[in-house]
Amino acid sequence: MPPRLGALQRLATLKLFTPPIAARLLLPLVPAASISRKEKARKLRRMDPYRREQMEQRKNAHLKRREEIYEQRAIEWGDPVWGSVTPTPFCESFASAGQQATIVVPKKEEDTESDGDGAAEAGAGGEAVVRAIGDKASSSKSSSSSSSSSSSSSSTDEANSSESDAQDPPPTEVRDLPTSFHLRNYLVDGEELDEALQHAYVITRPKERTVGDSLDPLPPQRSHEENHERAKLAMQRIMAIENGNAKNRFHVNVQRILEEFGRHETDKFLTPKPPSIDKAPEPVPRAGPDTGSSEVQIAILTVKIRKLATELNKEGNRKDQHNKTNLRKLVHRRQRLLQYMLRKERGSGRWTHMIEKLGLTPATWEGQITI
Repeated sequence: MPPRLGALQRLATLKLFTPPIAARLLLPLVPAASISRKEKARKLRRMDPYRREQMEQRKNAHLKRREEIYEQRAIEWGDPVWGSVTPTPFCESFASAGQQATIVVPKKEEDTESDGDGAAEAGAGGEAVVRAIGDKASSSKSSSSSSSSSSSSSSTDEANSSESDAQDPPPTEVRDLPTSFHLRNYLVDGEELDEALQHAYVITRPKERTVGDSLDPLPPQRSHEENHERAKLAMQRIMAIENGNAKNRFHVNVQRILEEFGRHETDKFLTPKPPSIDKAPEPVPRAGPDTGSSEVQIAILTVKIRKLATELNKEGNRKDQHNKTNLRKLVHRRQRLLQYMLRKERGSGRWTHMIEKLGLTPATWEGQITI
């Protein structure tokens, strides 16, 4: 039987090469990172100043370009609620339900920078003229009595205060918006309203008299015309979108969305998606307008999201936790529809048309959305 030898249980028990405590205390306490930093500083001191300046310029240019790329990616990524930073004209027309042809918005910084030099020079010239006039007035008033000098100083102070108060308004620009003047309240079209008014005028017309009246033959006809004009004006005021509430504007916006994104309209001018390998079933003829496609539902959710986010941004609604939850649910529902449409349409004309009109960005359908 071979003899039993005691074996090491683990390598930690082998302490043959560990230095003693006194030797470890005498070791230097300089970390490795500080040595490399000192070495870099020593090399930079020995380096040519011209070469060192070139290195700094390349580094600064690289950092500046990296910041520009980060800003550009952040703009392209957008916001999960609002989408693009700059709203599209179609989204801006939701507030007026397509009844406003133009809107005044602040001008972009790129446009204002080009006009900044001329405005600054003109302002400096005006200040120089005012200063020269003030100097002349003070020199002429110095020879007069103390009362006149006090009055001149008070007048100049008032002039300076008025000039400081008068500031130039911020630059603005006028942007055109898509309109839908043919729509009315209560899901009524303009042509339908005109036809109804014409039909009411015909059926309420008084019958002709069988026996003529030689004294006043026209009063019944004249009263009917006046009554019809009065009723027509009242109906136009009732059906006007400007006199409606937010619910009426929402229904009008839904009608505009059906006209803009409904497949019964977009199939006429948009390119279809690429054909599949498998044989597609025969298309069934559509019965009525398209009200349930993905792009229509996404556009309707976008109207609700923008309205709810606008109300939550107001000062009195910051603590409205219930509607914040509703906003989160709407955003997640739109995200699921966008992911489904992106998977089914494969970048077809319907997808690009919807993204361009609504101003949606990858932040609205990619990743995990947290609000």
